[in-house]
Amino acid sequence: MPSTLLNVGKILVLSWSDVFVAFVFWMMMDYLTEVWMISFVHAAGIVNIFWGTAHVLPLAIRYLVDTTISKYWMILVSSFAYTAGMCLLTMSTPPALAGAMGTCSDYKPECIGEGQKILLYTALGLIAFGISGHMGSIDRFIADQATNFREEEFSMSFRPQLIIFSFWGLSLVPNILSIAFLFIKSWKIKFGILAMFTTVSTLVFLSGSSSYRRRKPQGSSLTTVVRVFVASISKLSYRCPRHASELYERSDINDLYVVPHSRGLRWLDKAAIILPNKALRQQERNRWRLCSVTEVEETKCLVHLIPICFTFIIPGVVSSIGNTFLLEQAEVINGKDGGNFSFGPLLLLLLYYISKDPAIGETRRLDVVRSHGLIDKPDEKIPMSLFWLLPQFLLLGAADGFYEKGIDMFFSDQFPRMIFRYLKYIFVATMGVGIIGSTLSVYYAGIISERIGKHNWFQDTLNLSRLDNYYWLLAALTAANLAVLIIAAMRFPYNYLSLEQIDIDDGPLMKMKISTANRREERSSTSLSRILSHDRSACRCTYDLGFHQYVLVSNKKEIEGDNAELEKLAFYE
Repeated sequence: MPSTLLNVGKILVLSWSDVFVAFVFWMMMDYLTEVWMISFVHAAGIVNIFWGTAHVLPLAIRYLVDTTISKYWMILVSSFAYTAGMCLLTMSTPPALAGAMGTCSDYKPECIGEGQKILLYTALGLIAFGISGHMGSIDRFIADQATNFREEEFSMSFRPQLIIFSFWGLSLVPNILSIAFLFIKSWKIKFGILAMFTTVSTLVFLSGSSSYRRRKPQGSSLTTVVRVFVASISKLSYRCPRHASELYERSDINDLYVVPHSRGLRWLDKAAIILPNKALRQQERNRWRLCSVTEVEETKCLVHLIPICFTFIIPGVVSSIGNTFLLEQAEVINGKDGGNFSFGPLLLLLLYYISKDPAIGETRRLDVVRSHGLIDKPDEKIPMSLFWLLPQFLLLGAADGFYEKGIDMFFSDQFPRMIFRYLKYIFVATMGVGIIGSTLSVYYAGIISERIGKHNWFQDTLNLSRLDNYYWLLAALTAANLAVLIIAAMRFPYNYLSLEQIDIDDGPLMKMKISTANRREERSSTSLSRILSHDRSACRCTYDLGFHQYVLVSNKKEIEGDNAELEKLAFYE
């Protein structure tokens, strides 16, 4: 137990780097606009592309971890990239290489040469890869360390200690220490401290290399999705049989999870067509030409989820303003001056109002700018209370939290089992596309506004720009996106679960019925999930269902589905 906790601690140290870097990069807009004197629109584009890339890459990295590179080596490579990126970022500050590059050492744009620009953009790419590598590997690598224990031992003794250790080690301590960066004025020192910390954390991780539990890549279930499409395309000239029973389905007793055939997306059924001119055993050996009905149906489920996943892009666009434009607004406001403080709407239609509320705050800011004659004075502080920005920051944070939790709760039961482990990464990647897409939205909004109104909403300074109009545009897009989400959710074929116990020669099994119903079809299926433990005296039955572990509790001596309460205990893979 102590050695496992020590190994987990050495891995969690790497997560501290993520917290520190995220906090410092939260202030990157200030660095780019104040030191590099880049326009706030250009700076926002750099920051959004960086964060969007860091959100999109984990999906690809997780696929590589499952198929090619082990989790240990991916963490190690990404940590080296992290360290190298932070060192290059430190070197990109004007004082670092002023003597070697023949430039001045002041934090002014004239002291920044081409060498510093190359170092900056290279550093951002390496750091984005480092963040993505950690995001796609660390959590499962920590889970690998916990598999040294039997399930009972892990549940009773290891999990509480890990939860407490994770709370203090992963969340509380690094966030408290991050506050110290607010009191450091030199960007060279800020980046230098992070470079040293990432170096030390990488060395700490390396110190446990001989004792880590490692697993070889077991293959990715995403490959199954690709196989279904390849097999379907290869059989486009064949006609689907009239009866679903003529399609191929695995019949071995060890494969207990079975999904029934459905009538939708029939062209994908061609992947399960058994060719009459070849022996079945020969076709089974070529998995890229023949797939089971279960594999086809889970691929169909993923296709049904695509419209809902597309609605995650707009929230990503809205979320991106929290790291860019809102921070720039806060920078030009004089927080010492008082003013009227007004809360925006509460959590009703939250996604709509997180866009609408910044527009109200920006409208108020522009009114103060005009009344005090500060339009052509971008360096002057605006006599407006900082509390005007508080509602939008609170709502943005609440929206991200509620949105992520809602997605997890919805898809935990509806996502295809074979690729359930990729749920988080697909969600994060889609949000990342929205963050990157915010750069395009700003660009095209500026072009269209200039053509229609003869005035581009985005000028060189914040005071000359019309961010309020852009926020109203985001409000309209979010409202339209909400309507699309409602329509997609109404048309989505939901899964419903019921359970009952059966007995076979190999021991007790739990029969799971999955029923899927919508306006066009109704279907149900039965599959078996092996019981992990069965305590009749306590009337508890622990069983494995997909990637989750459950406990079935009954008030009778015999566990029966009709009188049972289902309690979800923990993530299990």
